[in-house]
Amino acid sequence: KQEYKREAFELFGALLNRVRDEVAKVLLTVRVQSAEQVQQAEQQLEQQASSHLDKVQYQHAEVTSDDASPDDEHETAAPANVPRRVSEKVGRNDPCPCGSGRKYKQCHGKIS
Repeated sequence: KQEYKREAFELFGALLNRVRDEVAKVLLTVRVQSAEQVQQAEQQLEQQASSHLDKVQYQHAEVTSDDASPDDEHETAAPANVPRRVSEKVGRNDPCPCGSGRKYKQCHGKIS
């Protein structure tokens, strides 16, 4: 009965030691950079990103106003077709409206 507690305590101690070692390793290998070095690194990254963007080739066709208008009509027509509930929503713990006497969640509202 106590063996699992002892093993868990040993594993937790090992975890703490490993975390402590990793934190010390990171702190000892960190190099502090000046603001100039940070700016230079950012500029290099921006130059690399812009050079990669120049190489990108787009393959999509241009969108014209005629192509966009059917989509706009479709978006406005969609809310008109939303079905509306005639009766009140049945709660999961309410009696089933079929009259069986069982809860809705155990009758017709059962999740498969």
